[in-house]
Amino acid sequence: DEKGANRTPTDSEIEYCRPNLFHVIEEKKPETIILLGASAVKSVIGWLWKEDVGAIGRWIGWQIPSHGFNAYICPMWHPSYLIRQERSNSVEELIFKTHLKSSCGLKGRPWKEIPDLKTRIKISFNTDEVIKEICYFIELGNPIAFDFETEGLKPDNDDLKIVSCAISNGEKTIAYLWRGETIEWTKKLLLSDVPKIGYNCKYEHRWAKVKLGIEVNNWIWDGMLAAHTLDNRPNINSLKFQAFVLLGAESYDNHVKPYLLSNGSNTKNRIKELDPTELLVYNGMDALLEFNVAKIQMSKMNANDFSHTDDHK
Repeated sequence: DEKGANRTPTDSEIEYCRPNLFHVIEEKKPETIILLGASAVKSVIGWLWKEDVGAIGRWIGWQIPSHGFNAYICPMWHPSYLIRQERSNSVEELIFKTHLKSSCGLKGRPWKEIPDLKTRIKISFNTDEVIKEICYFIELGNPIAFDFETEGLKPDNDDLKIVSCAISNGEKTIAYLWRGETIEWTKKLLLSDVPKIGYNCKYEHRWAKVKLGIEVNNWIWDGMLAAHTLDNRPNINSLKFQAFVLLGAESYDNHVKPYLLSNGSNTKNRIKELDPTELLVYNGMDALLEFNVAKIQMSKMNANDFSHTDDHK
């Protein structure tokens, strides 16, 4: 090749070679997959999560419990990159050695049984059924994550409404449309002493304050703030990213994204054009993953933990 044998492969070449790579993975069934360099990250993570994987720096050091392969995926810099560094014993080299040793020491597969997260979400259009589930969460009194889907980013425009809500305690998740008596019962839950988990809590807090006239009571955890605290690298703090690297949850929002876009923070999006069932599945996934991400974050930060069924080894 006139560009040299060691050139970086193009995106089209990476895509072309994927079937061969995945055939080998399927044949060998490795328990740990170490990705060396940006091209390897693009090939594997670009397929399992999103094509636009961004800079490799955001992926270094994670041990991702992949659902697709039921194997740990461990991204690292390419050795040639480290060789080109002018300094010996650079920070990158020390990080590389530490993560390589840790990844090679992983034993077994991440999952006893690969979880089907969507089956853990109860979609309901029945008001009485939704109220019964909300009462269950209030009476149980254990921590819950809750999540709103709305017609815009900010609640200041009177024309923008809450469209749906989802509540999860990790074992049970209910997602429902925002209407009728479910609104008042959700309000009772938010005012109760039940511990609340969120992801960027100020979003739900502002919507509840403006649209319901209440202050959400007893926030105990904000997953986004915890992600910033645990790791201050850029572009790693979204729920979707954290859910993938910590839980192996593959992308579930590609078909929803176009409906969430708007021309400004106070202008209406197209969320009501989305099929209601698809909307509620998406909403339920957010709440379920917020809870499970928080559980891992609490463990990492030695915060007060709470009991909950776990399929992860």
